[in-house]
Amino acid sequence: MSETLITAIGGIITTVLAWFFARKKNNAEAKKSEVEVKINELSVVEDAIKIWRETAESLSKKVTEISVENDKFRCEINRLQHMLSKIQSLLEQIKPDNINEIMQEIKKVMGHA
Repeated sequence: MSETLITAIGGIITTVLAWFFARKKNNAEAKKSEVEVKINELSVVEDAIKIWRETAESLSKKVTEISVENDKFRCEINRLQHMLSKIQSLLEQIKPDNINEIMQEIKKVMGHA
């Protein structure tokens, strides 16, 4: 009976030790998996940040280009408004005896003379 008891105790100790070390190994693997998942999440977030940053830079360049173009249009609108004002003023001065002179002035304002 003592041999049976020693064998049983040896089996129990072996089982407990195997469970203990397997548990440590399983916990370490689980932690490793968690770390890998977090690393993957960080990689995805970094990729998303890179995409957003590139998009923001691209949009910023486009806004700058549009702003420059808008400034050119404003200058052209101001030039045309000034020209229109001069032409309106000249048209108000038209009389039967000065129509040819006024038409020449209008052409000068428009840049045709």
